[in-house]
Amino acid sequence: MFRLFLEATANMNVQDVQDSANEVAGGGGSLTGSSSGDLPVVFIAGVGRSGSTLLDLCLNGMDRVATVGELRFLWENGYRQNVLCGCGTAFHDCAVWRATLDRAFLHGSEDLASIERDKSAVDRWRHLPRLLLPGLRDRRFRERLNRYGDTLRRVIAAAAEVQNATVVIDSSKDPTHGLILAQTPGIDLRVVHLVRDPRAAVFSRSRLRRRPEVVDEVRFMPRQSALESAFEWVLLNRLSEQVAATARRSIRLRYDELTAAPRETLTRLCAALELPESGAPFIDDRRVQFSVNHSVAGNPIRFQQGTVVIEPDEEWRSEMAPADRRLVELVTGRLAAQYGFAT
Repeated sequence: MFRLFLEATANMNVQDVQDSANEVAGGGGSLTGSSSGDLPVVFIAGVGRSGSTLLDLCLNGMDRVATVGELRFLWENGYRQNVLCGCGTAFHDCAVWRATLDRAFLHGSEDLASIERDKSAVDRWRHLPRLLLPGLRDRRFRERLNRYGDTLRRVIAAAAEVQNATVVIDSSKDPTHGLILAQTPGIDLRVVHLVRDPRAAVFSRSRLRRRPEVVDEVRFMPRQSALESAFEWVLLNRLSEQVAATARRSIRLRYDELTAAPRETLTRLCAALELPESGAPFIDDRRVQFSVNHSVAGNPIRFQQGTVVIEPDEEWRSEMAPADRRLVELVTGRLAAQYGFAT
């Protein structure tokens, strides 16, 4: 990933990137700003294993709010692999997803191969320069970007209709996916940049965890070395800042804030993103009621339902190898300090 990032951004000017983000936020040319009829979409940006699914499930329990989980994996995990939906039913057997796709694609008129070609043509790391700098786009890229963005918009709008929601949560995190949503007419993007202590995030990426949504064989979540995960933490968080800059409303939250005071943190998030707070699923300050969700991908906790006690995950403090910890602190220290993480 580090090599791909360097290749994709070798000729990019930082000020140009910021100017482009401001253009998206203000609405210029084809990068239209939100209007009163646009559908609010909360995009959770950041790095994997940073608590995005936990936040997603807390938001999903609120009135008129629905999650699609990590939507960017819809085509591979849902269509191709038929993994379990968050409700526990296989994707193709889930009545909610069947109804959603019927509404989005007029009863099965979608061409999966064409959608995947459009996705590959715009939603990859090597396309970051053109996603960030509109002046680099040729006609073919613009056509595919508009077409794939509209495909996502149709799915999100259909999910909102089927689940009787006025706000949809997309916890994909990936910056290319977020930038596509930001530039899609009809979507009012609101961004939560969720950050976790890099040592905790890196340690979590090193643990072996099975993917329970894959039922026909044993598969595990990807693992990475401490060095690769540390570089990824820096790069993805910096790019998440750019995604947040494209949104009219955004907030940066730390995982430790969410787990230490979940109810208070959710209240602050709703205020920052101008979301209605009615129906917040908290029993008390630490216990939350997880309702049924229809996420297409995410952390295995998405299969939990009922009362859940939110507690910090501090295993890394005692179990992380000292050499890995020093390496992560060296690579991430400057940005981690900016986010308020003490070494």
